[in-house]
Amino acid sequence: LWLSLSLATRGFTDFEMPAAFNKAVCNELMGDPKSISLFARNKYFFLLGNILANYLKDVDLSLLLTQSFGARCWNIIDASNNVNAREIHASLLVTMDMTEQRLFFTTLKTARAGIRWKERQAHCIETSSLMNYGKSAFGGQRSRSSGIVGVKRTLA
Repeated sequence: LWLSLSLATRGFTDFEMPAAFNKAVCNELMGDPKSISLFARNKYFFLLGNILANYLKDVDLSLLLTQSFGARCWNIIDASNNVNAREIHASLLVTMDMTEQRLFFTTLKTARAGIRWKERQAHCIETSSLMNYGKSAFGGQRSRSSGIVGVKRTLA
């Protein structure tokens, strides 16, 4: 791509829009962008499309790609937040280009990290509610760790 754009800029070659961005595809994107399999058209559909739109100064294509990506993003984010639905993930990944897959896996990783954090927080709350910060149940003095493993210091 970089070589063809460089040669076309210098006037050594002519540049034609790839078939993945023809009028039929643009019409499909305007109709229902969520139902199109972009990976089958081009692995880097949105990235390539934006580079070509900038090179050709095609504002309509750039706007269409931005709107289509925005419309598809919500499905991707919804699916990635459903951490346990492997069948949904497999069928959805087949339709995504590489930019969308990167968004999907980043959001999935974040959702899983959020679940792990929530479980840790629940465990910490449960553990802290079991601790008694006043006098112990056995009538002893309260104590707190001194920072050295196995050594306790007594508070006055």
